[in-house]
Order: sequence, then C-alpha cells, then structure tokens
Amino acid sequence: MTKRLLIVSNHYPPNFVGGAEIVAHRQAKMLQKAGWRVRVFAGQAISTKEPVGEQPLYRDNYDGLDVVRLRYHPTYIGADFYDEEKALLFAGVLAAYRPNVVHFHNVTGLGANLIGLAKESGAKVVVTLHDYWGFCFKNVLLRHDFSLCQDFDECHLCKKKVTTPDGDLPIRLRRDYAMSCLGQADIYISPSKGLAANYAMAGLDADRIETISSGIDISTIATHPRARGAVAPIRFLCSSYLGEHKGILQLAEALKLLWARQELRGRWEMQIAGRGHLESFLRERLAAAGLDKTVLLLGHVARENLLVRLQEADAVVLASIWPENEPVTLLEGIASGAALIASRVGGNTDLVEHGVNGLLYEAHDPSALAAAMAEMIVDADRLATFSRANLQRRPTLDETHAGRKIDAIYQRQILSRAHEDAIVVCGLATPSRKTVENIERAPARLGGKRLRFIWWRWASSETLARAKHFWIWRLGWNPRRRNAARSWLGKALTTKTFDVDDILQNDGA
Repeated sequence: MTKRLLIVSNHYPPNFVGGAEIVAHRQAKMLQKAGWRVRVFAGQAISTKEPVGEQPLYRDNYDGLDVVRLRYHPTYIGADFYDEEKALLFAGVLAAYRPNVVHFHNVTGLGANLIGLAKESGAKVVVTLHDYWGFCFKNVLLRHDFSLCQDFDECHLCKKKVTTPDGDLPIRLRRDYAMSCLGQADIYISPSKGLAANYAMAGLDADRIETISSGIDISTIATHPRARGAVAPIRFLCSSYLGEHKGILQLAEALKLLWARQELRGRWEMQIAGRGHLESFLRERLAAAGLDKTVLLLGHVARENLLVRLQEADAVVLASIWPENEPVTLLEGIASGAALIASRVGGNTDLVEHGVNGLLYEAHDPSALAAAMAEMIVDADRLATFSRANLQRRPTLDETHAGRKIDAIYQRQILSRAHEDAIVVCGLATPSRKTVENIERAPARLGGKRLRFIWWRWASSETLARAKHFWIWRLGWNPRRRNAARSWLGKALTTKTFDVDDILQNDGA
C-alpha cells in the first residue's frame, strides 16, 4: 500500500497556533516517522486589507513537512462552512497528490464541502473533532445567556439566519449541511468521551467515532511531586483565554468568596495567565476586592515561561462553563504532577477523577469553586495524594499513543455503509418568513432517519442522489438566477415542490 496522507487544517503553524493546529502538526510529524508520505493542506487567513493575489495557493516547508497553503480573507461568522472557490483549489491538490488517506481537523473557513470531495476522490476520510463546529455555529454549545445548550435542534434560538451570497437562510440549513458533510467521512476521532457523545446525539454514527486522547509531548513537561507544610501557601495557576465561556466571571466571584474567609488569607495565592476581552474587567474587579496582590494577572505568557510557572504551581484551576474537548492545561497539569480543580463539564471529567487526582465542582457555581479551592488549602495531605496520582498517570498522556492508534486506523479496512440521512434539497430564492418558520418547526427525524435540509447551491452530485425531496422556493427569481435554476434542476431525476407538511404527511420513511 502506498502511504500518501493529506492533513487538512484551517490554520497551521507558524501562522496561527491553537490547540487543534498543534495537534494536527504533531500528529503529522509522528505519522511521517511511521512511514507515511505526508502533505498538509492549510488555510492562511489574512487581513482584508491584504490582497490574496492571483495565486492564492503556494507551497512551503515547515518543520520538514510539505505544506500547501491557501490564502483567504475570513468570511462573516456563520458563512464559513461552504466555499466553491476553495473547493476547486482543494480538488486540484487531491488530483495532483492522490492521497490514500485524507485526515481533516478543523475546516471552518475552508468549507465542510471539502470532506465530500475527499471522499469522491476514493481516499479514506478521517475527521478529528476538536469542538462543536459541526452543529453549533458558536462552537461552544452555549446559549446567549451562557447556559449550556440541551437541544441541538434549537439553533434558531441563538441565531435565526445565516448570511450567504444567496441572501439570509435559516440557520438550520447551516447545521444540516455541515453535519451532512461530516456524515460522509469514514471514521471520526474524538479526544474526549463527552465530545463523542454530543456528536452522536447530533447525528453522527456512534459506531464510527473512536475516542483517542491527543495526548501531549510529555518530554517538554518537567515533573516533581507536590507537597507542602501546613503553613506554606498553596499556589494556584489558571492558564486560559479571559472570556465568559472559560468561566472567568465565575472565577472572579469565587476568588472574592475565598478572600472573604479571613482565616485563609496568607495561605494561598493565584496566577492567571492569558488575555481576552474580560481582562480589564477582571483586573478592576480584583483590585476593587483588594486581591491585586494575592491574584496576579500575567497577561500573555510565552510557552517556555508558562511551563516554568506550571512547575511553581501546586494546583491547576480550569473554570470553563462550556463542555471543553480535552483541555491542554489539564493534560499539562497532570504530566507535571500538579493537583487539579475543574468544572464538572465536558472533557474535564475524562481527566479529573474527583477525590483521586483532583476536585470537580459544578460549573456556573462560584461558591462551589471557592469551596474546592478552600478544601485544597486546608487539607495539605490531599495535595500530595493528588500529585502522586497524576504522576502515575503521566505515561498514559504520551502523544505517541495517539500516533500509533491513528496509524492503525489509516490501515484498517473500512466497510461500505448506507447513508442514513433523509435529504431535502431546497432553493432557489430567499425563503419567506413562513418558510423559515416551517423549517424551524420541522422535526429532527423522519421515519427514523435524520432530516437534513440542504440549500441547492451546496448540494453535490452525491447529495442530489441521496435526496428524498426537492423543495423549491419560487420567490423573486431574476433571469440570472432562473438560468442557474434550470441548470441545477437538470441534474435531478425528479423534481417536486413540497411544503414541510407535505413531507411529514406523505412520506414516513
């Protein structure tokens, strides 16, 4: 077997470095060592003031890897899941490289339609899930009031429409299209059980989701057991973006509650590393409470310096209110031998076993977070116990485990399967308010299958072949659009006009 692998990521080092990009790059390096001929297809978002140029694609070499980069201007939020021009360029890369395996990481900005193109090329298609982009346009599963979304079919409660070149369309079309594209992949990799479970609830085939921790490069994390006397202050560290979804508001309130306990003053201190739009607010709130000497805001800290801070810390705190995937800050805390305190949500519960290697508390509850921190302060023995447990777990975090498992997935025989979605291709004009309401109230399932509404322009030949209905909105056509309509309809074997009620009453399968 020729082992040609194409890694796809919407960003890639050194241009933009986040958790997903780091994982994509480090796994690419490991798979290269495993004998795969690796090429990377990566997006490079540039300022709208900077011209893309006549040749948006260019090649370079990064850290020994062949990288094809696509320069593009970021689109408005919600309309970054489909792009015809990027798809044409990607198809050219597929044709030239002819990979056996295409492994997608985040594709927001590049387009979910790239997944179908990879599948049509004959390659095995693998997708690593890093957040909730497939069915949540915010990525974090939080409502506007920052409560956790419990119904993945209520996207319209957060955003009614998505703006596209064809006008404003119901937000459900964005969700249904992205999930339909994801459904074409062969295997999904989820670093955490919680992320996998949520995607299965949203419609991915649970049998094709592999839970594999991404791990970290443990060789970069120095380690030592934590222990302290009853008098020495405990040192907490929080490394996080300073935004609402990271629980910064709850953390600020918890620190005030902790400071109110006079008997604990002088027995703890905290450092917060990171920037974000709540930084000024947090600084003002801490100063007003008299905490500016006990809680230090470090701002952005270079990674090598952050690892030094980690070695100085006794416990790592993560206050997120969104269901994180696999937080690197907790992985690094475990590898260093620090104790952990984290909210009981998402992938945090994969990494923190309450009372064994750290403490979990209910997210959104500042008093519970303050109580957990106080418990760590008062009981010096617990710190040593948690530290020993994390040091024992350290070898399991080695990222090379993930590399070997992914290599095995690439070489595994994948059985063909039937698509389970009930597709409704719809168009051609901007929908009326009544049409939008119909789509919002349409059920998630039809005859046991997921009901997916796909806008006509996004429909691939494979989607057209799978479609059960064609629902045509005959509103406001202009000659140009009418010609496009004729061309598109010519691809369909049968074309009918449906209302949602027609679909529900006349078709139960």
